[in-house]
Amino acid sequence: MGVLDTFNHRRPNIRLALRLGLLGQAHRWREVGCLRGVMVGHVQARHPPIHLLQGTLVDESFPLPGGEKGRFAASSHPIPGLDSHQGASNFLSAECTQMMEGFMAYKTILLCLNEIARLPALIEAAEQLGSKFKAHIAGLYVIPAVQVYPSSGYGTAPDYFDGNRIYFQNHRAKVVEAFESAMKRAGLSFDLHVVDSGYANIGDEVVDQARAADLVVLSNIDREGSEGVESDFVERFVIAAGRPVLVLPYTGKIDLKGEQVLVGWSDARESSRAVFDALPFLVKAKQVRLVSVDVAPRGTLPAAGMAEALDRHGIKTVITDVTSDGMSVGETLLRAAKDHGAGLVVLGAYGHSRFAEMVFGGVTRHVLRHLDIPVLMSH
Repeated sequence: MGVLDTFNHRRPNIRLALRLGLLGQAHRWREVGCLRGVMVGHVQARHPPIHLLQGTLVDESFPLPGGEKGRFAASSHPIPGLDSHQGASNFLSAECTQMMEGFMAYKTILLCLNEIARLPALIEAAEQLGSKFKAHIAGLYVIPAVQVYPSSGYGTAPDYFDGNRIYFQNHRAKVVEAFESAMKRAGLSFDLHVVDSGYANIGDEVVDQARAADLVVLSNIDREGSEGVESDFVERFVIAAGRPVLVLPYTGKIDLKGEQVLVGWSDARESSRAVFDALPFLVKAKQVRLVSVDVAPRGTLPAAGMAEALDRHGIKTVITDVTSDGMSVGETLLRAAKDHGAGLVVLGAYGHSRFAEMVFGGVTRHVLRHLDIPVLMSH
């Protein structure tokens, strides 16, 4: 049994639909249609006379290249293992798995390069993620505006602070050279945006730039330093961005294989959103552990519904309820991540804006201030 060469490179979704049609399994058409959108359904509706005739795929109505119509045969290159319905079913299962992984992947990753001290780690993370997800890396480096402070009294001029602006101007060439040379060596798709911002706060500009990204990657900050991004940059960005944010620890090497993933689970909107925002990581993990803290009555599994949903994606999950033993929930989750050898933590971020201030949940604040492994957060 062959496969149409005509569709191998130009129409991958039609090609898969035709393969499914060979088995006469209508339910599989619908499954793939859900994954790839309108095109498969279009093929199903307009071109039903697809059938197998003596090992040759025949479509009596589909237009061929050049505008011709009529019968056409499959290529002469057979696919091993497709000489039976079982073999074809196994092949299609592998095809669907590969397509699922491609569908659930981050394709545009925004990399914030303003934490200068962690520039090598940020670039290393971009290389790993770009390769892992075959993603485009969009580098972002923000030069903030001069900070203007209101005058302290009648008739006095306002105060200006340009220290941050000068600091980031001075590091611009270093950042551009390091990022571009690394991306070229890695052979990744990339671009770099150096933004001379109208905002004095870097976080405000990064929020604006992040709207079209599948994932934002940034580093935790040096909270004791006097130069660089604002001290609450990470917290504010996680709450305001509306995008999943991968926060790298401020120290240590970066390893984003993510074979063991820990999800901090509570029955809340933020937890659910974080799980589904993290699906590209979860489908590639060997094991995902759903961890609840001090919430499970005896004999219950609070994360059972989410585990069942993830199982339908082919994700292996383990449900764990841990006791805090007097520690905070944030401390307990980070301890559990270390105990189970997790390389990534997924966590819903809790917080809201009240007047001009950001109010953060205790778990969010603790984890962001003490994380020593990458944490994916979503609000």
